Amino acid sequence: MSEKREVSPAVPAIWKIFAGLLIIFLSGTGLGYVVGARSGGDFATPDSVVPPSGTGAAWTERAIAGLTQSLDLTETQLSLVRPIVERRGGKVHLGRERALFQIYLELLDLHDEISPLLDEAQQKKLAKSRKKMQLTIRQRFQSFIDDEPTAHD
Repeated sequence: MSEKREVSPAVPAIWKIFAGLLIIFLSGTGLGYVVGARSGGDFATPDSVVPPSGTGAAWTERAIAGLTQSLDLTETQLSLVRPIVERRGGKVHLGRERALFQIYLELLDLHDEISPLLDEAQQKKLAKSRKKMQLTIRQRFQSFIDDEPTAHD
């Protein structure tokens, strides 16, 4: 006994979705290549490199606004939540900054490790990127540099 199976009509739809996503990905990759080539291959500075606006208090206010909106907090709930967020806001902001500082240090180590594998022109580009990163580190994380002497190079 052989049963004849019919192909589900969902299969062609899945392939169409896959093909559409592939086209979007390839278009984005191509556009990125063109933009990168026109900019002379300079390394872009990610938004995270820009020094943060504000302090722990600014983070706290953004967090309270976000919680109020996303959770639809009532005035009573907000009056209970606000002191908790205010108490922890500075610690969260400081922890975030410390984590970003460590990430930048890792990126500098990565530069050191890959530099010998590159040709002279690539090393110059990497050195330019490294100088930008070091400047950002000095501007944004000076207090951490004072606490971590190995971060001075």
